[in-house]
Amino acid sequence: AAQAALQDATHKFREAQRRLQEIDRNLAQKTARLKLLQQLQEKWEGFGEGAKAILQGRFTALFGEQKFVPVTQGLEVRAEYAKAVEALLGASVEAIAVADLGTAQKILAQLESDKIGSVCLQIPAISGQQSAGSDLPAGLRPATEAVANLESSHPAASILSACYLADDLGAFLEFWQANPAFSFLMVATAKGDLVDRRGLIYGGHHKKPANSIVQREVDIRETGKAVVAE
Repeated sequence: AAQAALQDATHKFREAQRRLQEIDRNLAQKTARLKLLQQLQEKWEGFGEGAKAILQGRFTALFGEQKFVPVTQGLEVRAEYAKAVEALLGASVEAIAVADLGTAQKILAQLESDKIGSVCLQIPAISGQQSAGSDLPAGLRPATEAVANLESSHPAASILSACYLADDLGAFLEFWQANPAFSFLMVATAKGDLVDRRGLIYGGHHKKPANSIVQREVDIRETGKAVVAE
């Protein structure tokens, strides 16, 4: 009986060792991935030269210690809507939020004179934001629902205003055809399909971009949670 108990304990010990090694291996992989993502973030990979110049502080002489951040900074985009948000933001995914129109004009003039590159800047909305309608059809909801805990003061809130998430591209197109007066800026699906009010439709198979800024924000957050959970 003692021999059998010893064999059983030895088996359990070896199994525990195996599980521990697997956990250590998974943790090492996730930690390495998190470090790589953070390094890409620190280098502002995926941003154009103009945006990098601003984010890396090359205009300190002009603006002092004033900090500039991209409009995607701190966005808690729900993982399943990363492609939808990326599609809705489009070129503005690289936008840098600035305090006012005067600051934007100074930055653009400096980029032009130094021949550094172009940039997309976002100033506080001059016109009022369009509020989401309360009588939306089934399968359509405000795009701001793709972001958790989105403050109304966050730069992305105004960019996503008048934009919507659709469960199905075809269903929305049929709804739009039947309701041509429906007011919207852009509508996106979780797959990344996009429709804008000018009648442009972007669809098909959407491959994951090599330097997806939105997806990287999601990956950093999700990988960080996984590392802590391990």
